[in-house]
Amino acid sequence: MTSINISRRRLLLATAAGMTAPLLLETPSFADANNTRRLISNLAESEVGSAESGNNYYPIRYKLNSNIIRPAEWCGVFVNYCWAHGGATKKPSMKGSGTAQGHWATYWQDWAKRNGRWTGLSGTPAIGDAVVYGNYAVSGHIGIVVGVRGSGSSREIMTVEGNVGNKVTQFGWRKPSSMYVTRNGVRRYVSGYARPV
Repeated sequence: MTSINISRRRLLLATAAGMTAPLLLETPSFADANNTRRLISNLAESEVGSAESGNNYYPIRYKLNSNIIRPAEWCGVFVNYCWAHGGATKKPSMKGSGTAQGHWATYWQDWAKRNGRWTGLSGTPAIGDAVVYGNYAVSGHIGIVVGVRGSGSSREIMTVEGNVGNKVTQFGWRKPSSMYVTRNGVRRYVSGYARPV
């Protein structure tokens, strides 16, 4: 049975039952992707100010399963938490070791490229995207895009990032091309975005 036939069948069943609202929930669409992105963004913003309870002992609620290390550098753990609870259809594994798992910020770039969910710095970011600083497999940083305005060279984004000053921190409007973190004395600039949907 094709998806069109399934949708027609749901429409007929909903109409026969006198319902119309379930139809909106049953039809996968661009609106579903936007809803997921909005949920991720809203969750990230609701976590601003959440702090460590010691050296990299991030809030325990971010540890969704036994594969998620605690204590750890936790910017990737925070993004994983937001994507998982926001309804991301796929996300990097938190299993593995070293650079080959979701705790490692720039692994998100590698994962996104392998799964067709990467857009480089010249691409258009969207809310809910993971903004990646640096390139795999060198240490970098990661956060969540919660706002986008402008276009081309005047585009700016607003982000929420975990493990900045030992807490979840929100940053105001900035041009992605000028955003960086310093790791081991080296600036790691934004390389692009991983898509949750």
